[in-house]
Amino acid sequence: MVNIFWTAYSSKGRYEALGEIERMIDNHGFITDFKEFSNISLMLKIEIEERKIDVLYSELSNYMTMDATVPINSDSSLERVIFMNVSFPAESGNLRVEVPAVPG
Repeated sequence: MVNIFWTAYSSKGRYEALGEIERMIDNHGFITDFKEFSNISLMLKIEIEERKIDVLYSELSNYMTMDATVPINSDSSLERVIFMNVSFPAESGNLRVEVPAVPG
C-alpha cells in the first residue's frame, strides 16, 4: 500500500495550532510518531482507516492551508499511513528549551 504525503501551513503559532490539529486527527485516527524541526515545522505520522481520510483532509483544510491532494473516495476499513508535514511560517525558527541547573 502506498503511503500518503500531505503538506500543510498554519498561520497560527505552533502551540496554538498543535492542540487543534491533534484534536481533529484524534477524531479519525492516531498520531503514531512525530518529529519536530525547531519551532518552524514538524512531521506527523498518522494511522487512519482509508474511509476516514477524505473527511480528515477536509477538516484540516478548513483550519489551515493544505496542498492539494487527490480524494481517496473509499469505504474500506484498511489502515493507511499519512505523513503530514506542517510548517509554521510565523515562528522564528529559534526554539529554545531552557533546562534548569540541577545541583550535583
